[in-house]
Amino acid sequence: MTSSAPTVTGGWSPSYTQFQLTVAGGNGNSGGNGRFWPAPASGASDISYGEFVDFNLNLNAHFASPASLNAGTGWYESAAMPSSMTGTLTGIFHNTQTTDTGYNGYYRFNYTLTGSGSWAADNSATWVPAYPPSSLWAAPAAAVPATVAPVPSLGQGALLGLSLALGLMAALRQGVRGRSGRAG
Repeated sequence: MTSSAPTVTGGWSPSYTQFQLTVAGGNGNSGGNGRFWPAPASGASDISYGEFVDFNLNLNAHFASPASLNAGTGWYESAAMPSSMTGTLTGIFHNTQTTDTGYNGYYRFNYTLTGSGSWAADNSATWVPAYPPSSLWAAPAAAVPATVAPVPSLGQGALLGLSLALGLMAALRQGVRGRSGRAG
């Protein structure tokens, strides 16, 4: 199944010290890769298959130093980790796997994102063969107050923001047992 393209918007504040990112969509299961881990089953990708019926990521990242213009790309960029982040990750996931149908059904999720920097960076996480987490936040111009400059495609900045949010979500879920997030 091919997913609907998400709507991605984002941009810098006029001071270039705050980056806003919004990703919204649905029908998310391109290539059969949609997963939402059941809390009691650590690493059980075979029982977490399904579709993100609806999802919304809203993220505000604050930086100590302003982003600078990259003359080659024409985008304002920062390779620094944010000093603080706030936001939400919400949606509905439909688990449709056939391995253990006890986990099938609709799951509503509603996470609050807070903290500084990145869980991956804070915990020295690496991706084999030892690629350390890095940061790249970019947009073509500052957004005027109360609006956000459109990002033309799901680029590195949007993917990084989504990765950071999912990393924070995983850290928050770690240690939580049971199916308290299940809605029927």
